[in-house]
Parts: sequence; structure tokens; C-alpha cells
Amino acid sequence: MMKLEKVQFTTVCYMSALTFAFILFPLMTHLMLWVIILGFCSVAVCIVRASVAMPELRNITINLFSTFCLVILLLFYQDYGLLSSMINLLVVACSLKFIMMRTAADFHLVSIVFMFLIAAGFIYNQSIFFAIYYGCAFFFVFVVTFLINKGHMTFSKSTLQTGKLLLQAVPIALLIFLVAPRLPPFWQVPKEESTQTGLSEALTPGDIANLARSADLAFRAEFFSDKPKPIERYWRAIVMDNFDGLTWSISEREKNTALLTEKNYSGARWEYLVNAEPSDSQWLYSLDVPQIAENRGEWPIFLNDNYQVFSTTVSDTRNIYLLNSYYEMPVSSERVDYSRYLQVPQSGNILTRQYIEAMNFEGLSTQQIISKIAEIFTKNPFKYTLKPPLMPVDPVDEFLFIHQRGFCSHYASAMAYMLRLAGVPSRLVTGYQGGEDQAKSIITVRQYDAHAWVEAKDRELGWIRFDPTALVAPNRMLAGLFDSLNESEKELIDESKLMRQLMELGLIKSMEDGFVMLNHNWSQMVLGYDQNSQLEIVQKLFGQANIKNLVTFLLVAFVGIAFYLVTSFLPWRKWFSTKPVSPEMILLELLQKKGFTRHKHETFSQFLNRITPQFDSSLVASLNEFEQQFYATRYSGNQDEKPLKEALNKCIKALSSKHSSSHKPTNPIVE
Repeated sequence: MMKLEKVQFTTVCYMSALTFAFILFPLMTHLMLWVIILGFCSVAVCIVRASVAMPELRNITINLFSTFCLVILLLFYQDYGLLSSMINLLVVACSLKFIMMRTAADFHLVSIVFMFLIAAGFIYNQSIFFAIYYGCAFFFVFVVTFLINKGHMTFSKSTLQTGKLLLQAVPIALLIFLVAPRLPPFWQVPKEESTQTGLSEALTPGDIANLARSADLAFRAEFFSDKPKPIERYWRAIVMDNFDGLTWSISEREKNTALLTEKNYSGARWEYLVNAEPSDSQWLYSLDVPQIAENRGEWPIFLNDNYQVFSTTVSDTRNIYLLNSYYEMPVSSERVDYSRYLQVPQSGNILTRQYIEAMNFEGLSTQQIISKIAEIFTKNPFKYTLKPPLMPVDPVDEFLFIHQRGFCSHYASAMAYMLRLAGVPSRLVTGYQGGEDQAKSIITVRQYDAHAWVEAKDRELGWIRFDPTALVAPNRMLAGLFDSLNESEKELIDESKLMRQLMELGLIKSMEDGFVMLNHNWSQMVLGYDQNSQLEIVQKLFGQANIKNLVTFLLVAFVGIAFYLVTSFLPWRKWFSTKPVSPEMILLELLQKKGFTRHKHETFSQFLNRITPQFDSSLVASLNEFEQQFYATRYSGNQDEKPLKEALNKCIKALSSKHSSSHKPTNPIVE
């Protein structure tokens, strides 16, 4: 086994420990607590072993502990899912190997595991920040391998060589990224339960209040025209028609709504691109009235008669698509039967029923009925809150006449129910409202922007959007969720107060906007790069995207890669150099490959005297003969180099023999 000098072993231990800790940090949210502790304990042990002699653990001890860890992982397997359990297993195996590292082979094995852990990290996080982060981790792994393989190479030189190697690989990686066929996956990473937050197809008042505590990204929209005002940003997602007295949901009939037939779009419009994060729902996001301009995602998307953009496949990849939204057009429908939008439970919420029955709606238009019913919110002290009380029985009655405190879903649910009691077809719509302006043309929408509102059917105007929350908390529509909450409720949202204060500073806000724009372009051009993107490049280069041009494109790219490799790595200068290569330079180069480097201040004789004690007698004799011939040729006026070259050949044979090939620098501490 390869021997490591003490200094080399210490440096490799420190770098390996740093790399392992660096890789563990982003994975901590997906690791069990005891696995995290084990991982960082192994890092500490590695650092201590680098400077202090420690007794080796017996193999039986490690094997018993490994078995114990495996049993615990199996016990909690179903709680964490297959993917997280396998990553936990990989971290445990790496940690235990970390404690036992003695040879260069051990370090090599751990470095390979590092590569797998970096790849696992990309499963969870693919933003440009994490790409840079894992790129640094990848760099550290290569530095470690250089330190192991290159003998006496210093840390600084190893770092420079790593940087040089990776920079040389960048053009090849870019070409392969551009031209490698984008084939469908042969297998998929197993999905975990509740790995993504998002809107649900069933809504009980209070659900969105829980969702609004999350600061996770829902989607970003890049506008190519003027951006809508905050009060106009109603991002439509899910339309619910069924109400059982407590929960709103999508009926099977509504789920299978027919696709929107050809429609004459006209009037002013917004043009924008949506970059939606993966979610557990097939429903996507749009402003009214949407028209699909282009799909840039992996799976096809459609538009139904409810003006919902949706995909037939729930995917763990981003959905990127272009929309036109004609905001002056009514949300109309070709349907004739609206009876299901009048459906109410036969019992329950008696107070609300009596309240509506006492009203006289005769001769009133749909908008007048809406205004009359909505007076209950303006004439009573209703409050908008993220902490509504529980309302398990007759929730509409309790909300309207007892607690009068709730979130948007409470207001929308009560309003839609009252409209149905009044004979107005109505439905509940969930999606997002608002969004943060960033980078001039981008709106960032997070989970705490989740919202619910009502749509009521008017014979002439189509579906009318009405948001009862705006009557109680107008700041929610104008300035966003934060400005509509008190200080104590702002702390409930998963975003630090310090971070919000920093974002108010001009410089920090500009930096954040720049990063958002960069990350948006990364998602669109890198993460969203697919087969269609390749065909667009072929079409731009060759005029037509057919099989012949695609094959030509691939051949040109691979010829380019081959040419780059030939010109960059073959020793052309040495082959065609007119400068003679001296025998002593050849010998010095051979010795350097063995790990013995001549210092700048050393003469040739001093260098040989320093290293010869580490060699066997036959190699020492060959080196001494070469030294004598060297000085005889260079300083005695003898121009005949034949004896010197013969001595060189003897040294080369001695260095290449099985006895000499194991020569390494002295003071090994491990074998």
C-alpha cells in the first residue's frame, strides 16, 4: 500500500475533514440527528488524528457499531423515505471509514464517496448558489486526490494544479452539455412524501394560513411587457366547486373539465415567462385571462375551460412556460349548466342560512348581491390573522358570528357559501396574490403569498372575481402579506427579521435583485435546457432541425472536443522543439515523477547526495556513475556525451526495476 509522509498525511487529513464538513452542511435537513452528530464527530476525529497519535479501533468494534447504525436506519426507514434513508446510509458509511483512514487507498475511497454525496446534494438543491457551493466542494476533493497522488507536491502547488485541470475541463464539459442527447430517464429518483410545499386540491379554512408561514419559493415570473400592479396580481391555480360544510374541494367533474376550445383573444395583455418550482400538484399558475404561448418544460401543459393551466404529470422538475394574459377580457365559459356551483350541504351553519334568508335580493344584479352580502365584513369588527381559532363545527357560523377572526380562506369560504345560499353560482379559487418586485422585470412569488378568493357567475359579465379579504385587510393586496400583519404574527413566517431589515437597504436590495436575475437565467437556460433547446440551436446554425443536421451538429462538436484534447494535452512542444534535451534534465524529470524534487538552491551533486540514502545499492551505484560522467562531460572539456548517456540508461533501468519502483520519500507513517 502507498506510503504517506507525516506532513502529507496531516495535510490530507485536514483537507478531507474540511471537505466532508463542507458537503454535510447542505444535507443536514435531510439527515437524521444522530447521523449529523456522527458525521461531525468523525470530522473531529480526523482532525485530531492528523496531529496526535491515536490507537486504532479494532475491526470488530467498527463492525458492531456499523451493524447498530444499520439497524437504526432500518427502523426509521419509512419515516424518512427511501432516498433520504440511502443518503443517510452513505453518510454513515463515509463517517465510519473516516475514523479508520490509514492508507492512500482509504483516502481514495472516501473521495469517491464525496463525489456521490455531492451528486445527492444536487437532487435537493439545483440553484446557482448550490452549483457554486458544490463546485467548491468538488474542487476540494480534487485537491485531496492531488495531495495523495503527487508525493511531495505542496498544498499551494496542488491547489494550482487542480485549478488548471478543472479549467481545462470546462470547455469539454460545456460542449458535452450542449450536444449530449437529452434522452428520457431510464429510472427516476424515488419521491419522498411531503418534500414540497404548495397548494392542495382540498381546502379547509386555516390550511392556507399554515402554508403562509413558509418562505419557500413558489415560482418566478419574468415580464416582457409592463408588469401588473400589486392589486392586479391574482395568480390563478385551483378552482374548487364542491363544499361539504367544512372543506372545499375539486369534484371529479371539475377535474375533468374540457380543454379550452379556440378562443378569440383581444385587447391589452401581459407577456411573461413563468418558472415554477416543483410541487405535488398538477396545477400551474397564470394571470387572467391566460393563453399558452410556448411550453419550455419537460412535460406538456394545457388550458381548460376554467382557464387553469395544468400538466397531466406531477413532476419533480421545474415547469417553464410562456403566457399571454388578456387582462381586459372577461372570464367567460361556454357552459350552460351551473347547478353544481349552487350546491350546498343540506344541514349545518344554521345562523348563516337564517342571515341570508332574511335578506331580499329581488331585482338586484349579481354585483349588487355581492355588495349587499359583503356588508357583513365592513359593518363588523373582522380581523385578518395568521392565528385563527379552531372552528371544527359549523365553521362558517363560528367565523361570521362568533370569532370574526380569520385568514383569506375563512373569508373566501364564507363568501362563496353565502352567495350560493343567495342563488348566485359561485366557486372558490386558490392560488397566489402579489409577489415581490425584483430585478426590474421579475416578480418572485413565495408560499406566504398563497391566497383564496371567490368567483361569482354573472350572465353578462361571466365570472366576476371578488376578494372579501380586501375589505378587511386592503394592505394585503396593495403591499403584501407582511404589511397586513402585526409584529408578533410576522415572526411566524419562516423568514428572519434581520434578513427582512437587510433587504430594505438599497445596496443589499440591488445585490439581491442581481442574484435573483442570475438565478432566474440559470433556471431557464441551464436547468431548463432540454431537447427542444438543442433543436433550436441546430435550427439557428443549419437552418433546419432534421436528423442529418443534428448528426452533423454532434460530429462537429465531438471533432472540436478531440481537437481541443490533442492541442492541449499532447507534448507538441517537446516533439517539435529544436532545443536539445540534456541527459541530466531527463534524469531529474524521472526522479521528480518518483516524488523527489530538486530544490532551487541545490546543486546537482547536493541533490543526489540528499536522496541517495533512500535507494538500494544498485541504483546508488548508477547515480554515482552518472554524477561522475556529468561533471566529466560538463566541466572537463570532454564533448563526448556517449558515456553520460550510457550512465543515464543504467539509471533509467534501475529506476524502472521492481526493486526501485517502490522507492518513495522517507519517514512513512502509514503503510
